[in-house]
Amino acid sequence: GDFYNSYMDVASIDAAGMQPLRPELGRIGAIASLGDLAEYLGRYTLVTGDLALLSIVPSTDRADTTKTVFYVVGGKLGLLQGSLYEEEDDSPRIQAYLAFLRDSLGVAGLAPGDAKRLADLTLDMERSLLAAQITPVEAVDPRNSYDPRPFSALQAEIPALDLNRLMK
Repeated sequence: GDFYNSYMDVASIDAAGMQPLRPELGRIGAIASLGDLAEYLGRYTLVTGDLALLSIVPSTDRADTTKTVFYVVGGKLGLLQGSLYEEEDDSPRIQAYLAFLRDSLGVAGLAPGDAKRLADLTLDMERSLLAAQITPVEAVDPRNSYDPRPFSALQAEIPALDLNRLMK
């Protein structure tokens, strides 16, 4: 009933415009360092239950189910079918994705030039993130995804990102 109808009230949603998103956009706009980014990503995971870029989440240890351990997990990319990132920049699907990003950023209030720059940057970043992932075939082998190590050792591998702030 009421819950469903609240999502179907298109007139109220349209009238609100971007206002309901302003607090979140303000938090994103306040990110000025990798530490700020780590804190935002941790908060995002806590509030939404979803992942953006990466997060550290608790789960059962695959080797000893009596233990709970933390896993570093990557978020989703905008194009869920990874092979699309291999297409040339002028392909219709890549152009449609860039147009979607530009339009979304425009609705959020960015000037066309800024929206284009950020859309292009997003595509470049997502391509880099995809290239760093293991392939689905590699993911089948548990040795490729189960690599237990102390938190301090993980932090030493990526000293520029304060993992403690990610877990706040």
